[in-house]
Amino acid sequence: AFGIYDNGRCGGVTNASVRFWKEDMTQGLPEGVASIVRHVGKNSLRLLLYNSNEKSVPMFLTAGYYGQHRFDTMKTACGVHLRVQSKKLKIVLRPKSLLDVTFKLTRYFYEPVENPLKK
Repeated sequence: AFGIYDNGRCGGVTNASVRFWKEDMTQGLPEGVASIVRHVGKNSLRLLLYNSNEKSVPMFLTAGYYGQHRFDTMKTACGVHLRVQSKKLKIVLRPKSLLDVTFKLTRYFYEPVENPLKK
């Protein structure tokens, strides 16, 4: 059935493994920040974030568009390994930096909500 899949553009439910939020808690990437989802696995997500700004940029991530997943751990390409155990995460990207991070996820751990930063 070609053309039926909506992905949230016309009122359907948006399906995403991660959602980005600016520091003021509005959704989307901060100005000067780019993102590529490099891999989505059954219980993992690899993400590249690039900050093209001359200053550090704080931002939030939520696991799943509606915060329905849980970030269990995160591991950076340079070997930093952290336990997260949350549906939301605040990160600060250094100036002119690339963050290559892999998250281990528990999918559908939380009830989905419209704004996962508030709950």
